[in-house]
Amino acid sequence: MQKRVTNVAEFLNENYSIRERKGLITRHRQKFGVNFRVRSKKKGAANPTKQAIYYRVRVNGNAATDASTGVFIEPGTWDTKTQQIKGSSVEVDEKNRFLAQIRNDLMTLFNDLRQQGVNVTAKMLVDLYRVNQQTPETLRLVNYYELFLSYHKNTVTPETIETYQSRLNLLKKYLVSTKQYNVTIDAVSPKWAMAYHRYILDRKNGLDHAQRAIKTIAKILDFAVVQDDIESNPLRSLRLPRSPQKPIKYLTKPEIEQLQNCPYFDERLQKAADCFLLQCFTGMAYNELVMFDAEKHIQIDSDGQEWIMIRRGKTGTLSTIPVIAPAKNLLEKYANKMPVISNQKLNDFIKEAAKVAGLKNADSITTHLARKTAGTYLLNHGVPLETVSKVLGHRSVKMTEMYYAVLLTNTIKQNFKNSGLL
Repeated sequence: MQKRVTNVAEFLNENYSIRERKGLITRHRQKFGVNFRVRSKKKGAANPTKQAIYYRVRVNGNAATDASTGVFIEPGTWDTKTQQIKGSSVEVDEKNRFLAQIRNDLMTLFNDLRQQGVNVTAKMLVDLYRVNQQTPETLRLVNYYELFLSYHKNTVTPETIETYQSRLNLLKKYLVSTKQYNVTIDAVSPKWAMAYHRYILDRKNGLDHAQRAIKTIAKILDFAVVQDDIESNPLRSLRLPRSPQKPIKYLTKPEIEQLQNCPYFDERLQKAADCFLLQCFTGMAYNELVMFDAEKHIQIDSDGQEWIMIRRGKTGTLSTIPVIAPAKNLLEKYANKMPVISNQKLNDFIKEAAKVAGLKNADSITTHLARKTAGTYLLNHGVPLETVSKVLGHRSVKMTEMYYAVLLTNTIKQNFKNSGLL
């Protein structure tokens, strides 16, 4: 249950400024009304054929934003005139009694405020009622987060679910530390989000980590809108600071050639280097390297050009990758069956291979660096940004610009020469 407000003055002091409170004192007569409205669930919601019942409060003709009752009914069973659900089943009777209780509670609250000389507004009445009402367990933020995870568990990768779960654990710690055990989805506001953002930063997390955590809360509120449990997402326009974009790390063309031509690798390191190099020439992440099956993923067009058509393990987006000569040589070397090992071992071995080949910063080289190398390798060979985006399987060119649009000085120089400016 939410914290109950027994002292109206306490509620007004906490939620209204001195100037606003002065304007709330009146002896004038006020007109109050509440009626229920039915709305069909939005496309994509669970049980989309159900209709949600909202209540609308009016004071002196001014209405507050519609608020959800949490009651859902079958289409065509609402009687607008009687403001009741049609039918005589036990479930219908219970729902009608619940709706009547909401009306009575709002009327009682309105009368109590008037007796204290308060100039009641519709918004104030709804806000105060929400604080006092018993909130269904399903509308608690933590419970709704878990509902969100359950709904999406089969539509995203296990790694993404693991990330969401980690952020849920962080949220729980915050709610416990601030004694907001039962905070509900309709209590989340930009002010609340900023407080949570500050909490994350105070735990020595970076700006990006905090920003992604708040973005996840915003996704949950979007989900709640679709489910018709809240009217709108208050975090939709919230903009939070991010860390400055760090310079991208990648291997240069000479460094790639050092790995290609190193004569000192044993069989173990050679296989690791070749797997890494195939990533550099195709842009495949480790997940795609594991999934890669030449019979399934290589297609040949009418000109005889081979293409790797594979969906990204992380997003499911299709990568369209032409097989360039260095990649073709590696695939032929292993008869299209690359000697892939576990990601941890491959990372360990490629670091070792990089040291043997004499590369600087060998300890920072990972399989993910190969994908970053692929993006810059293609860009620096004059491949257009839009094409690189397709090869890497990005959802948008904007993402490619953000992470991979790093052009070497000689490439910029060449572009200027081609334009006749140098």
